[in-house]
Amino acid sequence: MNIRKIALHVIIRVLEEGAWLNKILTHFLFKIQDARDRALLTELLYGTVKQKLRLDWTISKFLKKYYIEELPPSIRNILRLGAYEVLFLNIPPYATVNEYVKLAKKVGHRGTAALVNALLRKISSERPEPQEPWIKYSHPQWLYERWKQRMGEEECIRLMEYNNSPHIIFIRINTLKVTPSDFEKELKKSGVNFERLYFPETLRIETPPQFLPIDESSYLVQDLSTQIAIHYLNPEPHSTILDMTAAPGVKTTHISQLTSDTAWIVAVEKNKGRSRLIKELGRRMGIKNIDIVVGDSAYIPFKHRFQFILLDAPCTGLGTLRRKPEIKWRIKEDDIHRMSALQKKLLENAARLVKRGGFILYSTCTIEPEENEENIKYFLTNFTDFKLVTEKNIPENFVKNGFLFIEGIKYNCDYFFGAKLQKVR
Repeated sequence: MNIRKIALHVIIRVLEEGAWLNKILTHFLFKIQDARDRALLTELLYGTVKQKLRLDWTISKFLKKYYIEELPPSIRNILRLGAYEVLFLNIPPYATVNEYVKLAKKVGHRGTAALVNALLRKISSERPEPQEPWIKYSHPQWLYERWKQRMGEEECIRLMEYNNSPHIIFIRINTLKVTPSDFEKELKKSGVNFERLYFPETLRIETPPQFLPIDESSYLVQDLSTQIAIHYLNPEPHSTILDMTAAPGVKTTHISQLTSDTAWIVAVEKNKGRSRLIKELGRRMGIKNIDIVVGDSAYIPFKHRFQFILLDAPCTGLGTLRRKPEIKWRIKEDDIHRMSALQKKLLENAARLVKRGGFILYSTCTIEPEENEENIKYFLTNFTDFKLVTEKNIPENFVKNGFLFIEGIKYNCDYFFGAKLQKVR
């Protein structure tokens, strides 16, 4: 199987057509038998997306007659993949050049193949090093400048390096179907390396989850950060719970699991197609007490008031760049302010839907203050019948200044922010 040909197809889908890398990559990994080929494909794709700016800068150094944007998409991305192999992988350069020249001949013509040959050879021999930090660490300049101003250059570079490193896979054991001890016995029997973290259902694994030799109804891929967040919500059995932005249902099903499927959960999703994902996931996990409502949570009215509300708000996702690197090439600075305005509307409606004495957990997977602390400050100023509260049921190192704050770089996961708000009157 030609791994580089598959990589080219996927990288075009992601960088040129807007597909999500993790979703399309999973489809192809199932078709590849050799674990080394799967590892190479994964490294090639994630590495190329993460290093896109640096790769484009390097390629452009040697393009004399064209801008990189003027090249055919297939050739542009052959050069990106080839440059990534040459600069970042321990593969003999001559072998890399030869493979991508052959690929260029199949998708282009003699001239484009010659271009690929010449450029990859020059990149291999000269290996230019950019001086600008945002190019060297391959992040948009506006994002580098923004983070540098807020956290200082040293911390900013540390964060960019972290975003470019390989991400860790976490899973959640479905304790509605299997006990953690029985699940771990199955992993050991199959020779799968794992580590339990913080909660009985939370594991870090080394085997790609789609290749675990275990019934898929007994576990779910879920980042450590969001598992901590649902524990921070601390939902009670037999309570009424609203999940305001529920698809694809990962957090919804975790809430159900922590309440032993005794709570009544209303899961709201704006997109009808995505709402089906909640239903499918609930069925797979063996959950019965979720009612799905298609609607806009910024405005949706309910006569019923809820004891717990999860508002995992739509956000820029800038705390997930290690796991979802394509985000940094799609998000613009204006999106931060646009998201903040939407988040405020969602919070305002959540305030109308929670019972007196009830709780709202507002959360995001971004690190931008406008989407996090500043939204909570706005909310508490305008809704004086609420107060910020903290939970004691998670390790105290995850709570900072009264907020749930998971520092991804410290715990090898996504960055995550949460604020638990109680309606006191």
